Amino acid sequence: MLYGDSFLRIPYTEVWSAFQAAPRALGLMTVFANQDRWVKSNVLYREGKILGYDKKNPSLEMRHIDYGLSIYQAEAIAGTPGRPGFDLGDVTEKLVREGRLAGFEAQNRFYEIGTPEGLAETSAFIEEGVKP
Repeated sequence: MLYGDSFLRIPYTEVWSAFQAAPRALGLMTVFANQDRWVKSNVLYREGKILGYDKKNPSLEMRHIDYGLSIYQAEAIAGTPGRPGFDLGDVTEKLVREGRLAGFEAQNRFYEIGTPEGLAETSAFIEEGVKP
């Protein structure tokens, strides 16, 4: 699952390998040490493990952000209500509580392209000649 409003510079094959190496995981979330810089940090991540996730009520100890790339087994989503839509954050929080969400820390910042300001910043970054 990839957020549609993000430009990410991440080694996708490494993310997939990390998920495959986590035998009990029903999902994997990529995270970035945001430190509340671009948006409010919402993930508690320590020593390669996601210990907390809350987009609505993040705690002060959360220093990472949900990077915008996740992997979910069908089993993780199978129990969601049968309505036209559901909040993937609820699925993610459940996996964290169950200890079934692996983590992968991205080293490159994300670029948000869902607003005119974010798109302008991303365009300037790309125009500088930096290769993704």
